[in-house]
Amino acid sequence: MRSSAQAHIVTTLKNAIAQNRLAQAYLFVGPRGTGKTSTARIFAKALNCVHAPTTNPCGVCDMCKEIAAGNSLNVLEFDAASNTQVDKIREIIIDNVKYAPTRGNYKLYIVDEVHMLSNSSFNALLKTLEEPPPHVKFVFATTDVQKVPTTIISRCQRFDLRRIPTPEIAQHLLFIAGKEAIELTPTAAESIARGAEGGLRDAESMLDQLVAFCGDKIDEQNVLNIFGFTARQTVAELCEHLINGHTGAALGAIQKQSDAGKDLSRLMADLIEHLRNLLVAQSAPETLHEDLSAEAIAELTAQAGRIAADKLLNLIEQFADAESRMKWAANKKMHFEIAAIRAVQTLGQASLTEVLDTLTAIRGGGAMPERPVKKVEAPKTPVAAVAEKKTERPKPAPVSSPAPVAEPAAPVSVPAPAEAPASRPSLSAFVAASIGGSEKKTPAAAPKPDPKVSAEPAHKVEAKPAATVAPSANAQELWPQLVTRVRKDRPLISDWVESGQLTDVSSGVALLSFPPSADLARDTCERPNNRGFLEKLLTELTGAPVTLKTETRAGLVVEKLAREEAKPEPKVDPMEAFKNDPLIQKALAEFKAEILPA
Repeated sequence: MRSSAQAHIVTTLKNAIAQNRLAQAYLFVGPRGTGKTSTARIFAKALNCVHAPTTNPCGVCDMCKEIAAGNSLNVLEFDAASNTQVDKIREIIIDNVKYAPTRGNYKLYIVDEVHMLSNSSFNALLKTLEEPPPHVKFVFATTDVQKVPTTIISRCQRFDLRRIPTPEIAQHLLFIAGKEAIELTPTAAESIARGAEGGLRDAESMLDQLVAFCGDKIDEQNVLNIFGFTARQTVAELCEHLINGHTGAALGAIQKQSDAGKDLSRLMADLIEHLRNLLVAQSAPETLHEDLSAEAIAELTAQAGRIAADKLLNLIEQFADAESRMKWAANKKMHFEIAAIRAVQTLGQASLTEVLDTLTAIRGGGAMPERPVKKVEAPKTPVAAVAEKKTERPKPAPVSSPAPVAEPAAPVSVPAPAEAPASRPSLSAFVAASIGGSEKKTPAAAPKPDPKVSAEPAHKVEAKPAATVAPSANAQELWPQLVTRVRKDRPLISDWVESGQLTDVSSGVALLSFPPSADLARDTCERPNNRGFLEKLLTELTGAPVTLKTETRAGLVVEKLAREEAKPEPKVDPMEAFKNDPLIQKALAEFKAEILPA
């Protein structure tokens, strides 16, 4: 197999052989299963083939066959983990290095896992490694180069082998399956390659295990069941639930994987990797081609466009912390579920950058930035089946002619949703509500047709054309009382509430209407804390439970209620206030003193 991941090593060694510029020692560094020992054997063939030195060993001569079989007298390969003592190094290398090769041009010593040698072994090898005979070459392989002394590294040419890309491993597995008459689906090959994490040897071992279990037909489900992996689509759907704010659906997906016997720690790692891929898809999508197919990259790009980069970084940090806790926890599912709930809450919070941008827009009078939120219907899962969705609000229809007179429809009482809706309130409404006391904005008034009350089975009622229907008597009587209480108890949102008008109160439902120009005020009143506050006031004023609904009504003209002017406080002489202070009076009595005029 020729891998693009090791192209830099192949090119360097080919040029060294062609130009006869061979070093006395080479150090191959890389993860397991990336071809360190295999590269060393091919390099030995290139030096000892009958056509040597050559960059393309024939593989059919006696020397090439002996090296491939591992019984060549000129290529000595041993494992440093099993021969750590200095006596072994002297016996195998130092005492025999002076003898010329029996056949071929060079005698090669391939030392695998060289970092396992003891310090005494490294010291004994140091002199021989620095000035070896011209017919001797050393090739060291290690997965932990930090444990190799710098004195050894400095005497070697170091080559770092990279992990093999997932598509290349999958393609090689399909090639092996074709040679062995095994029916392996491409999705199964991709799942094996992802589980191998860049190691071809691990992928081949997994394929052998699957053949022993499944026979000559292997599909993706067999791979997932045997090794406990999670399908890429399942991880993407779990991430989709988190982005959309569907807490119930996310918990249901975790429960489903747990019931299926999947390794939740592995699922957590896959989710973190998926979030990392989303982050890379936003900044440098071209780098994903080495590990993912074009179809997977397209799906990642579409999903990455719906979440900000700072939110992704926050989610990765949260899930990484949860992953470290899961390693030592008996109940891994509990920590996973808590992390998922916290992730949904985090996505619903405004970041400092968003708050500053919105504040700047409000202060400067410019257009306020909106957070991109895509409304997606929640899946019908057993956990999230009770979740209700907030109706999406379209733009009001244009009024082409006066609408006929219509009787007000009876509003329908709708219970509050059991779970947070998929569409979150805008950040602009959140910040504007927080500074409403200082940033007062009066919505622009439209031509004044009479409003028309229309009931919809949701908390937000869609925009209706103008109609000649006046507010009900109950609403007219209740509206001034409600405004007075809002001004007194929560003045920060009073301007937003007064941007609309209470048009109907009946059957336990109060309808608060807004003109099309007051969408921001409507969003502010629809926030759960503000809506709950208004419903509480309405319940106190009417003496019965009241559910608040809002609507956008074209042509509605809102009449502002006059504010009572605050009476100026009487001016108090500072000297008199000082004299009347209890502490001053007590001090004067204690010391029998008096205050003299200035």
